[in-house]
Amino acid sequence: MLNERFRNLVETMQMMVQVEKTVGDFYKACSQSFPHSQGFWVHLAEEEYRHAEAIDRLAKAVAEWPGDFEPGKVSPIEALQACITRVTSSLAALKSGGLTEANALLQAHLIESTFAEHKYTETIKTANPKYLNELEKLTADEAGHKTSILRRMKAKRANAQRLAY
Repeated sequence: MLNERFRNLVETMQMMVQVEKTVGDFYKACSQSFPHSQGFWVHLAEEEYRHAEAIDRLAKAVAEWPGDFEPGKVSPIEALQACITRVTSSLAALKSGGLTEANALLQAHLIESTFAEHKYTETIKTANPKYLNELEKLTADEAGHKTSILRRMKAKRANAQRLAY
């Protein structure tokens, strides 16, 4: 039987899974809306779905072997729900034709900059190398997303400036 701190951690992790899946859905929709850069968006979507699976595995491990973990700074469920709402709103705008790729990249940058996308090692504490490696990979992947999105935004801006001349 898990104590309240661990139950809260598992609940938070389950909500983090939903955040990752929702972000993956947004990126997948971007790949369909912007076929000229489909590979870029598909890669991001696939990684978000893998992150959801990894966090789900970790949540199950926390529930089964709580001694391997220590609850860290748990994000408020309401904040995670707000993140999902914001991404869902961006997805609706995208599907209705209300987002250009430049706007979608800006939304992606905002998503990747949000606290919900970078708090894995602060939320889930462990000394177990297996789980620690997985948490560190999640954090590194998210940092890589932010970098590749920024790179894409700069390239798009440079291309737009070239076309303007």
